[in-house]
Amino acid sequence: MGTVLNLLNSFIVFVINLETGVSHMTNSQAPWIVETSEDKEVYYHERKAIGVAEDFQLKGKDVCIYHKGEVKHKFHGYTQYSLGLNYDRFSV
Repeated sequence: MGTVLNLLNSFIVFVINLETGVSHMTNSQAPWIVETSEDKEVYYHERKAIGVAEDFQLKGKDVCIYHKGEVKHKFHGYTQYSLGLNYDRFSV
């Protein structure tokens, strides 16, 4: 019976917080969202989110990392240009 009352109490507090807009999430519970123009992934650790964002960046994609609804990091994709067909005509 005590467990049921604790669950009911937690649910009532949760509903009240939803209505008032108050959030009691700690930093460790708030998700880190890694977003590109084509994809969005959710992580719960900052280092993992940054590592995934760096991988996207190396693939040439622009990436934003959001935490608690704010942009925390922005990465611009790297582009590796080809030398073209005539690159060897300049060799000595």
